[in-house]
Amino acid sequence: MQPGPIYFLTPRKCSIFGVCCESVPHQVSNLHLHADNCSGQNKNRFMMQYLMWRTLTGLNHEITISFLLVGHTKFSPDWCFGLFKQLFRRTKVGSIHDIAEVVQRSATVNHPQLIGEYDGTVHVQTYNWSSFFASVMLQTALKGISQMHHFRFAASHPGVVFVKNSSDDGERAIKLLRASTWNATGSIPDEILPPALILERQWYLYREFCPDNTKDVVCP
Repeated sequence: MQPGPIYFLTPRKCSIFGVCCESVPHQVSNLHLHADNCSGQNKNRFMMQYLMWRTLTGLNHEITISFLLVGHTKFSPDWCFGLFKQLFRRTKVGSIHDIAEVVQRSATVNHPQLIGEYDGTVHVQTYNWSSFFASVMLQTALKGISQMHHFRFAASHPGVVFVKNSSDDGERAIKLLRASTWNATGSIPDEILPPALILERQWYLYREFCPDNTKDVVCP
């Protein structure tokens, strides 16, 4: 059977990243995180290096991050995403602002935060952390990270991460920092600016996907 024209269409993607805060509504010195085992977003050396940087710069005194076991990866963010998806499936969207509105309307626990606007305005900066850490962090120190489930960083032990494969194991220290010390205070990586849509892509979206009320915003 010959596929119809819609089979070949490729709409614009929108990535959604969710963080669920179950703690008290104020800043704390000690940070406790839980995440799934997604290596592309959470469980990788760049995330571990960033958490260490936060303790080196004094942003947090101590940070612990624990990853859910395989087969037990459903927790609060999945519930929030589920509420969003229920309304998203029943709503026609043509822009990131439409998606943000769906998030806001989906539940009182969901609050949208746009990363940027179509005119190039950036609300949440993206930084080149991988290049920033390349010369100061040991890039192969966390071999076998997929088997590790608990990580702890402390300002009292700069340059070292304490890891456990399971909650019953004892901690073992792994050195992440190349040098014995690193004055990370005030240092920040280069910002990565989002690329604009090329004109050909704008025309494609204009013709095939965008509703009339969003055409001048998404692809002016």
